[in-house]
Amino acid sequence: TRMAQGRLPYDVVYVLNEFFSAVGNAIITHGGTIDKFLGDGLLAFFGRENGVQAGCRDALCAARAIDLALDHVNAKLEAELGNPLRVAMGLHTGQCILGRIGFGPSCDVTVIGNAVNVASRFEALAKSHGFQIMASKEVFDNVAWTESEAKTIEVEVRGVVSKMQVIGIARGRDLPISILTQSPEAYTDA
Repeated sequence: TRMAQGRLPYDVVYVLNEFFSAVGNAIITHGGTIDKFLGDGLLAFFGRENGVQAGCRDALCAARAIDLALDHVNAKLEAELGNPLRVAMGLHTGQCILGRIGFGPSCDVTVIGNAVNVASRFEALAKSHGFQIMASKEVFDNVAWTESEAKTIEVEVRGVVSKMQVIGIARGRDLPISILTQSPEAYTDA
């Protein structure tokens, strides 16, 4: 919103498309599916083809790649933007359904479920807590991350009865390579 003030709509569209191109490539490269674009954000899901554990790892890999890709977008648009674009990401895992939602010609195939709602809330909480990534502890449990420096915090999530344990990551590039490079054989049955 701040970036759009005082700019021509064409310029805003250009910046958003540069951003979405970089983010979209990171998501697709790491096995994700872009569900929809929501203003200056988007919804993507992972794990449809290879299961929950691979999906969690792929989502974390994509989050890291998004952070790194943002460097290139900001360098390219530095003169245009003045201030660099920032991003916040929320990650959660859980059962969802992929189905056709809507009416008539406005029907879209989309993913819905509690995990989608919680991930959206995490994205908003990441901003307020100063993180680039906020993910549920379940996401990290699925990739067997046992790093002692992982700071687990409890947060209240609107629409969820109990507090949830989350891990906040300042920047995607800070994610440990050990969880990003695991082969599917490294996963244990959960």
